[in-house]
Amino acid sequence: MLFFISLTQGNVSNFLGNLGNVISKAKELSDALDRISKQKEYQSIVLDELERELIIQGNIAKDRSKSEEERLKVAKAYLVALQEQNRVKKASLQLDLEQQGMAFNKQLAVTGYGGADVDAPQVKLALEYVSDPKNKQTLKNLHEVETAFLPWVVVDGKSQSKSSARGMLDNQVRESLGYGGEMGTDFLELVYYISRMKEEGRGMGAEFVKMAGHMEDFDRLIEGSYKDYELMVEAIKETNTPMKDINTAQEGSVAYIKNSYQKLKDYGIPMLLCLGNGKCRMLR
Repeated sequence: MLFFISLTQGNVSNFLGNLGNVISKAKELSDALDRISKQKEYQSIVLDELERELIIQGNIAKDRSKSEEERLKVAKAYLVALQEQNRVKKASLQLDLEQQGMAFNKQLAVTGYGGADVDAPQVKLALEYVSDPKNKQTLKNLHEVETAFLPWVVVDGKSQSKSSARGMLDNQVRESLGYGGEMGTDFLELVYYISRMKEEGRGMGAEFVKMAGHMEDFDRLIEGSYKDYELMVEAIKETNTPMKDINTAQEGSVAYIKNSYQKLKDYGIPMLLCLGNGKCRMLR
């Protein structure tokens, strides 16, 4: 599309400039994929080791045959491994987001976008605008401005220069979204090309935005994992009881039953008591 517009206007510099941009993005993406692949492979090995360490330390921390001091010491080691696991997992997600972002920016460049690389929040805003039916007329006007062959264009019945029309449409878009300059100077162009991608049935960056959402979700999951650690420590302090002496009372005697029940109670193990009338209840 850009090639034919440039050719009709007798100026192929825009097309050649965009072609160079696409080639540059493709090379960046290729180099990044190699680097990310190696990093992800290393992270996978580290995460496997950390998972094994957490299982081992977690089982020891739950072992009520050990003293409270031993179990709390192991719980601290568990926390260190958990913190490292969360750090590596987040770094892995950041690599996924980087890869998704570079792939989308390359796709955007292929469509004709020549602005600076965009991030997930910008893409999310553009998607919101393009997907809102009430912006249909503004998007139609934007399409007419961007595809106009002459330096002036008629928008809403008013003849004006393309630069003036862009400024007017840019203000309309920003006012509609309630955002200002923080969206970047290329935001109007981003909206136009995402609307083009939607019309042509291409990916519009939804996966990129979704991946960014996973990063936010992961931060909440991290908080939850530390809460589990806190509960582990609380359980150690509340339920830890040293090993009792072997039950020396005569088996079957009242003393033997009392000692056995106390031992089970000390370790938090429930016992089922059945009476002569056939009714049973759980003792804790």
